[in-house]
Amino acid sequence: MPDHPSDARSVELQTEIDRLAARLGTTPMPVGMRTNDGLNVFVDDSGTYHFTFYERGQLGFDHAGTLEDLLYWYAQSIVTDKASYISDRKDRFRYEYDVLSGLSPEWAKRRVRELAAKFRQWEPGVARPDDLNLLPDIRESL
Repeated sequence: MPDHPSDARSVELQTEIDRLAARLGTTPMPVGMRTNDGLNVFVDDSGTYHFTFYERGQLGFDHAGTLEDLLYWYAQSIVTDKASYISDRKDRFRYEYDVLSGLSPEWAKRRVRELAAKFRQWEPGVARPDDLNLLPDIRESL
C-alpha cells in the first residue's frame, strides 16, 4: 500500500499508461521518472497530473490536469507520432481520429477540436480557415 496519496495515483497512472501502451502497440513510459531531456509523466504532491517535456533542461511544455487529461495527452502524442508518416494531411487526421475513437470517442473529438482551434490561431480573422476541411466530421460546428 502506498504511503502517500500521490503514490496511489502514480500506481493507478502507471497501470493506465501500461494498458494504453499495449493497445497502441508501443512501449509504456515509466511514471514518475523525471528527466531534463524528454517526456515526463507524474503526479505532484497536490494530486495534479503532469505531462511534461524538457529539452536540455529547458521546459518545453507542462500540461497539468486530471488523470483523464493525462491519458488523453499520452495517447494523442503516440497516435500523432504514428500518423506523422502519413503524407496526406486529411488522411493523417482521419487516422488520428479513427485510432483515438477506438480508445475513447471523446478523445477523438477533443483532438479534432484542438486542431480546429490551432488552425484558427494560424489564420486570425478568417471565419473558416481552409484547413478545417481536412478534419473529420464530428457532427458539431468547428
